[in-house]
Amino acid sequence: MSPDTELPRAWRSAVWGAHLSSHHAAAPDAALPPVVPVPLPAVPEPVQPPRCEPHLSAGSFR
Repeated sequence: MSPDTELPRAWRSAVWGAHLSSHHAAAPDAALPPVVPVPLPAVPEPVQPPRCEPHLSAGSFR
């Protein structure tokens, strides 16, 4: 690895560190929620609840 590839890495990490921190401090609730609750509930929620509820209510483990 030459110093030419190491310098950009250190510079990028420093810039991205400040870039991400500024975004989180500016609007953490407006940047994260719209990305997380959309893809997750689209698949796992409608499939897991119906399969977990009957098992818990039936008490087959007890």
